[in-house]
Amino acid sequence: MASNLEVSRRLTALIEPVVSRPELLRTLHALIAADGNHARAAADLVIHRSIIDYRLRRIEALTGHSPVRVRGLQTLCTALAAHTPARPRGASASGR
Repeated sequence: MASNLEVSRRLTALIEPVVSRPELLRTLHALIAADGNHARAAADLVIHRSIIDYRLRRIEALTGHSPVRVRGLQTLCTALAAHTPARPRGASASGR
């Protein structure tokens, strides 16, 4: 059975190509915030629907997981959470 650390490493490696591309990362965050609704995510990003569709295809090409399918979006969301280090309680995002 794989350890939690190994699973975390695999998930981090999975999402790294997206995290290293700011426009794809913003797109994934917007899609998650929009509960998978492409039109709402595109509106939130102030981009055309065809652009978000292109970016979502790029995310799938880079990760092998489709953000337009529930299972793929769940996997990508979990990978994103594994990649983002947890802050100690009471710590602010600015580190103050």
